[in-house]
Amino acid sequence: MLYQLSYRPWAHTRRGHIVPSLPTKLRIDGQHISVYVAYMVNQLTNQPIGTDMAASSPQAPIFVVVAKSLEDDILHGSLDEGAQAPSTNELSAFHHINPATALRGLNHLVDAGILHKKRGVGMFVSPGARDAIRASRRAEFGRNFVLPAVAEAQALGLTIDEVVDEVRAADTATGGDSA
Repeated sequence: MLYQLSYRPWAHTRRGHIVPSLPTKLRIDGQHISVYVAYMVNQLTNQPIGTDMAASSPQAPIFVVVAKSLEDDILHGSLDEGAQAPSTNELSAFHHINPATALRGLNHLVDAGILHKKRGVGMFVSPGARDAIRASRRAEFGRNFVLPAVAEAQALGLTIDEVVDEVRAADTATGGDSA
């Protein structure tokens, strides 16, 4: 039996409560079933736990955080290619932001070719979006993670072999299977 859950993280929330989301689609052997998923809400931020906008990147503009959040959903399979993206109203309600900011995040992904518009219907994930995001993130990985790590390793006097050993140990500790 094949299970695939695509969640809708843009659920409406009430401060300090576990609240149901909008209907969530569960695919079992090709058949779609609507289910409801509950989210625990942070009492201070009124955001579902795990979706705090400020924690994701304090120096990034909010529209970029919204775009990255949707990219994450596409990359991890929550939004399949061809699926309808959340509307500006759903995003603005979920993130408690201005709809114009949500639209700017969506348009950022349209400009990148990740989403495409269907007039009068909404925005949809473009074919090949997952591969495009993966390629873009791989290009950013060296610049954003490897170069700073190498600079820190050099400052600490670590050798390349010691750094590789640390990476392998971290991979093993997190259950990774990278070779």
